[in-house]
Amino acid sequence: MKVIYNKCPDAIKKILFAPLRIFNRYKIEAKDIGAYRKYLITNETLKRKELEEMQWSKMKSLLEYAYKNVPYYKEKWDKAGVNLNDINEYSDLIKIPILKKDELREYWKDIISQQYKIEDLIIHETGGSTGIPVKFYYDRKTYIARQEALNRWVRFSGCDTKKDKMLWIGRPGFKLLKNREKWGEKGEKYYGAYNPITNRMSITTTNMTDNILQEYVKRIKWFRPDYIQGYASGIYVLAKYMVQKGISLEVKAVLTSSDSLVYDQRQIVRKAFYCEVFDRYGMGEEVATAIECSEHNGMHIDMEKCLIEVIDKDENQIFNKLGNIIGTNLENLAMPLIRYEIGDLGSMSKRICCCGKESWMLEKIEGRSSDYLVNKDGSIIESVSIAQIIPKQCIDIFEKIKEYQLYQIDIENIVIRISTLNGDRLSSYEEGEIMKKIYKYVDSSIELSFKYFKKLPRSENGKLRLVVSNVKK
Repeated sequence: MKVIYNKCPDAIKKILFAPLRIFNRYKIEAKDIGAYRKYLITNETLKRKELEEMQWSKMKSLLEYAYKNVPYYKEKWDKAGVNLNDINEYSDLIKIPILKKDELREYWKDIISQQYKIEDLIIHETGGSTGIPVKFYYDRKTYIARQEALNRWVRFSGCDTKKDKMLWIGRPGFKLLKNREKWGEKGEKYYGAYNPITNRMSITTTNMTDNILQEYVKRIKWFRPDYIQGYASGIYVLAKYMVQKGISLEVKAVLTSSDSLVYDQRQIVRKAFYCEVFDRYGMGEEVATAIECSEHNGMHIDMEKCLIEVIDKDENQIFNKLGNIIGTNLENLAMPLIRYEIGDLGSMSKRICCCGKESWMLEKIEGRSSDYLVNKDGSIIESVSIAQIIPKQCIDIFEKIKEYQLYQIDIENIVIRISTLNGDRLSSYEEGEIMKKIYKYVDSSIELSFKYFKKLPRSENGKLRLVVSNVKK
């Protein structure tokens, strides 16, 4: 394949051989990819104690490496009175200060290891939920670990990245973003892309009007993917459109990530595609990743490449309770992200899954700390509870809704944003029923209102959050 790549014109390389361009530029070898894949597969049979010992050995080595090679950590830890000789087990990690996202945003250059040149690293930049860019870098091993952990997710679903055709539903591609004059500001003239070399079709979540969805479905039926992977909200919108139109397409599996997929939405996806849904938790920083297995009861943490903590408001480690997720990337020596505060809330346990794999489990993800409504007394309403009011308690009304979002402007006002399947407003009675159910959770003095959209606004990367609050907690 590399021989063919080297002989192709630059224009063809850009369109068809994106993965090989990365491999060539950063000198990523097939033997290294194969070795890491074998490493992950072997570890899936390890016992709990073996997994914990392997993970802690990597964590201890990373701490010593970062103290020696990253001046930012040495200065910060010295100031906090950290002695690495006192960090000997998982519970000792609370002695190490948490790395905040604002620190990474401001001091990213100082967090790069002195052992690396910045021009040799793989840059990744994300806008995040706030739209404020966060820049970070991978070394070669981190890039391989990331790709192979994603391949593990596909393998857990029963699919094969080499043999099976994949439909990707997610963020707009660079082709669309760079030529909005041709494709439209939101991609309203863009109908996806097909790459015959990778046997992959991709569509974007930012343009899913009925007209675009109609064209998407035609192309998807022609392509006949073996599995679908991408943003949960985009996959759900496509699935709901198909169910409403009486269209179905059987695939091996649907793999969702990046934003929320509540239970009732999962059921609609299963109905549209006649298969099981496998969810994944992760982020660009790769500090905390976990995947669903065939049991669909929690997610297996990738203990080889990350270490996850869940802490309470006093920064104590907790299990089986909702708390702030803190993650460490165990592979990235170029820019070590150690005890990094992601901004998501969730719970973690040490139970052993019925599938037999003995990794720790991420049990529940509640979304970002901004994905909560706040009552006037300061109490927080969990995002999953409030987001499921419409699909679970207003079933008949939910059948008319394409997508929805609860948006808290301030402590006095919550807007119920809705896009309906037929483009019409709900009736006054239907709006009243939704408000009645929501008022069981929020203060009656908070004003609820409705706002209708042809398509709900998404972040720049195409994600949709079911609950958004501007109120500081």
